[in-house]
Amino acid sequence: MTAAHTIRRARSGASQQAAIALLVAQTPHDQRCDFEFDTPADTQAFDADCAAALNPVTRYLALAGRTVIGTALALRAPWTRTPAPGWLQIRVAPDWRGQGVGTRLLQRAEHDLRTTGVQTFYTEARSDDQYAANWLVQHGYASQFQSHMLDLAIDDAQIDIAQQRDRMMRQGVRLTTLLDEIWRAPASTLPRLYQLHTVLTHDVPLPDQPFLSYAHFARQASELPAAYFIAVDDDEQYIGESFVQIGGEPGLLVQRTTGVVSAHRGRGVATALKTMTIDYARRDDYARIRAWIESTNKPMLEISRRMGFAVRPGLTIYRRDATRRRPRAARPSAQ
Repeated sequence: MTAAHTIRRARSGASQQAAIALLVAQTPHDQRCDFEFDTPADTQAFDADCAAALNPVTRYLALAGRTVIGTALALRAPWTRTPAPGWLQIRVAPDWRGQGVGTRLLQRAEHDLRTTGVQTFYTEARSDDQYAANWLVQHGYASQFQSHMLDLAIDDAQIDIAQQRDRMMRQGVRLTTLLDEIWRAPASTLPRLYQLHTVLTHDVPLPDQPFLSYAHFARQASELPAAYFIAVDDDEQYIGESFVQIGGEPGLLVQRTTGVVSAHRGRGVATALKTMTIDYARRDDYARIRAWIESTNKPMLEISRRMGFAVRPGLTIYRRDATRRRPRAARPSAQ
C-alpha cells in the first residue's frame, strides 16, 4: 500500500529551499544529477538565474506531514535540439522509494509542462542506477545517450605543456587565461567570453546551463580565473575555452566546458586547452580532475583517454514524447 503523502508546488521561501537542499544532501555528491544543489544559496541562485533568463523553474514538494520526502523541478530546456522541450528532475528520499512518491511528482510536473506547450520531456539518471532506469522505462522514457564521468589522477596525466604551447604558437593561436585577459581588457573580456561560451555550450546536447544569465556565467567564470583557459587566434578572436572549478571533495577539480568553434576544430586546440587545465591542477597540488563527456562526443572522449582519464559510470539522458499517452505498465508503486 502507498504511504500517505501530498504533492504541491514549492514556494520560494528560505525554509523550503533549505528542505530541498537537505533532501539532496542525502545523496552522495558524485551520485547526483544536474541542477541538484545541497545548499539553499545554490538553489536560490539557480532559480534566480533561470528567472532572469525568462526560463523560470517550477519546483514541487512531496510531503509526509511536514517532512519533505521528495522534490521535483520542471523547466523548459532550450539547450536541446527538439521543438518545445521540457526538462524534469525527480529526487525521492531513499526510505520513500517504491511508495509512489516519484510517480506522483513526475505526473504533476509533466502535466504542468504540457500546459505550457512542451512536446518532449527530458530527464536523466545515474547510468549505474538500474532502479531509476527501470522506473523511467516503465513510465515511457527511452534512453538517448550517456554522459560519461571521467576521472584523472594528476600523477597519471600524460601531458607535455611545452609541446602544446609551441604547437599552438606555430599555428598563430595564443593560449591565455581569463585572469590575464581581464588585466588586458577589463571591460570587454567577460562579455566576449560569454558569447563564445554560449555558442560552444549550444553544441553540447546536455544541460550545461547556456540558458542562464550573464550574471551566473560571470560568477562561474570568476571562481578560478587563473584556471579558465582561452584560445585566441591571430585576429584576436576567442576561438576556444576550457576551465575547471573546485569540486565537492578535497583535492578535486571539476572540468567544465572544453570546446572550440567549428571553424578551428581539428587543429589540436582542444587538446592544448585541456593540457593547460591539467598543468594548472598539477602546479596547484590538486589530486584529481573529474570531467563529463557525452557518449556522442567521440573526439573529446579519445583526447581525454590519451591524457590518462579513466571512464566511470555517469548519467543517462532519457526522453519521452509528451504528446503520447503514458504507458499502462507505469504504476504509482514503481517509485
